[in-house]
Amino acid sequence: MKMKTRSMSGDHAASSQAATAFPGASDKQVDSGLHGLLWDPVTAMPGDARRQWRERAISVAVTAFDGTTADFWLSQWSDAELDRLSVLHVAVDDLGSPAGWVSGRRESWGNRRVFYAASAGVAPHIQGGGLSAALWRRVVMREIRRAFPRPLFVIMRTGNPMVYDAWTGAAGGPEAVHPRPGIPVPPDVQAVAKDAAQYLGQVADIDLATLRINDAYRDVPGGLWSNRPSSRDERTNAWFDSTLQPTDAFVVVAKFSLLGVARRSLAPRRRS
Repeated sequence: MKMKTRSMSGDHAASSQAATAFPGASDKQVDSGLHGLLWDPVTAMPGDARRQWRERAISVAVTAFDGTTADFWLSQWSDAELDRLSVLHVAVDDLGSPAGWVSGRRESWGNRRVFYAASAGVAPHIQGGGLSAALWRRVVMREIRRAFPRPLFVIMRTGNPMVYDAWTGAAGGPEAVHPRPGIPVPPDVQAVAKDAAQYLGQVADIDLATLRINDAYRDVPGGLWSNRPSSRDERTNAWFDSTLQPTDAFVVVAKFSLLGVARRSLAPRRRS
């Protein structure tokens, strides 16, 4: 993607225009010349910003999740559902057109400090460019610092093997993540996952031994995508395809700590 060069005054004008389209957000620069707008708490997101978000973002979401409809996202981003979120972090261009988003909710589940990663998506034409990772990095690092000295458990409901592998890498490797093929799920992780399923209204549908939710996306009959996205790791793809129907999902639990993040950030310097 060819990037345009702007002067500092031009950057400020573009930033102001993007922020004006979505009032009430703090403006954070992100890579690729996009603007990161963050609402925390989302209950303080003004009505005008909510309406603008729905009007501008739903077409992006339907394209990114091609098994869904506009009505699905109108429900997902209703005022009542937005009020359930703690954080909404979005990336928009200079004109306020959305390029991607991440959202989540702070919780204490299973007597653990938890951040539930509720939803994330990126416009298809820029997928693979690291935008989702950049948005999540800002949000999750804030939550890791907030949880310190306790660890933070990041939880998501997903049927996407690419998402699973991305979070496994972010958490430092498979040992920090459940479920894993052939590995028993510890009781403390089961407790966190059970509370997550309770929050989702699907506690009766979760198998705590595997963290699989049966028919998790029952309101999208064919699943979120016409074809399930693929990871680069064929073993993950095969596991998901053999375990999950198109409307099923895993509750994935990834453990983060501030010390662990610091060690991983220093590791390349030690090897150099």
